[in-house]
Amino acid sequence: MNRDQDNLNEYPDIMTKEQMRIVCHISKRKATYLLQNGLVPCVNTGKKTHTYLIRKSDILVYLQNRMVRPEKYDPCSAKPNVHLQLSDRVSSDQMQRFYTTLTAHYPNLMTVAQVSELTGYSGHAVQNWIRNGRLRYFDCIGGWRIPKVWLIDFLCSHYCNGIARKSLRHLSYLAQLLQELQNDP
Repeated sequence: MNRDQDNLNEYPDIMTKEQMRIVCHISKRKATYLLQNGLVPCVNTGKKTHTYLIRKSDILVYLQNRMVRPEKYDPCSAKPNVHLQLSDRVSSDQMQRFYTTLTAHYPNLMTVAQVSELTGYSGHAVQNWIRNGRLRYFDCIGGWRIPKVWLIDFLCSHYCNGIARKSLRHLSYLAQLLQELQNDP
């Protein structure tokens, strides 16, 4: 136990993510990972600051379990919740139809922010796809514009479906696609 864990009584019964990470001696990124994936129970307030409220007892349980099974709490060794190998189950045409329906209410030329909103990935990730030549775009005066048709091609590509750490939104789309295919006779 370290000094912060020994002085846990000084902390309130309901703690913030920042207090949790100090007590547990983990990074902000790892604390966010633990809270977003339910490895440490919390309440998401929906606010921009102090988003998470964590009980002190849940942090103690996490610290005890981390000593027994550290691999369970390591983001690098974690397996995604939904393991999807789509190439075996879904044809390219089926994926094209699904994403065409999904993007129906978006404009034909989408901004980076709109692509980020749709996919659940950060704007920085979308910009990296563009810079690396993975996602085609037009360079306009107001910024980059991605034609919806090219975005759908990207979402159906092996590269996109091979992303190791998919966003929660991307995973939910893939699960929804598989569910729809199971419901079709």
